[in-house]
Amino acid sequence: EKASGKLLAPNTATGPSGIITLGRKLGSPKELEGKTVGVAAGDASFAAFPAVARRHGVAASTYRQITIEPASKAVALLERKVDAIPGFRFGDYLRVFTQNKDAKFTLYSEWGVNTLGNGYLVSTTTARSKPDVVRRFVRATLRGWQEAIRNPEAGIAALLEAFPDTNREFARLGFPLVLEHMASAATKGKPLGWMAEADWNTTLEIMKDRG
Repeated sequence: EKASGKLLAPNTATGPSGIITLGRKLGSPKELEGKTVGVAAGDASFAAFPAVARRHGVAASTYRQITIEPASKAVALLERKVDAIPGFRFGDYLRVFTQNKDAKFTLYSEWGVNTLGNGYLVSTTTARSKPDVVRRFVRATLRGWQEAIRNPEAGIAALLEAFPDTNREFARLGFPLVLEHMASAATKGKPLGWMAEADWNTTLEIMKDRG
């Protein structure tokens, strides 16, 4: 049987992908026209941008896309070798922001294209053979997130205790950002982990488009 699985519960219903710049925050993707965008080969954080560009009438020929090494993305922007880079808000953006407080981040969802972010996957085999384990895992994990939402300082402390090598500045700056992504426009008011058909439709459309 072909391996398959299911997404049980996303904890970032608003996807964390977007465009990072220095200086003024981008108001529209059209502001990238005439600019140089540094993209790593196979960069997942750039996958949704073509859909954003089509939605706003930005032709690929109007901006210059150059390929850079994944580890060099932040450096290329900080040294202004490129005007913008795609990235994840909790990773690439923090790497730039901690070195230059002029860093700005614009989510694709702000431009009308939201894709599901992080979540919990289970193989179809495990879901069938151990449904009680799966239910208990999801219940415990979501309860942990709910406790962290109620007491962020305790959540950060627990993270650093479990993973002492974690960058402490990233943890303290990033955790409040993660909380902002837990609901999307389509899931607002719903329980944590609830998924909206609209978010799935956009996510699948982009996944198929990008192969």
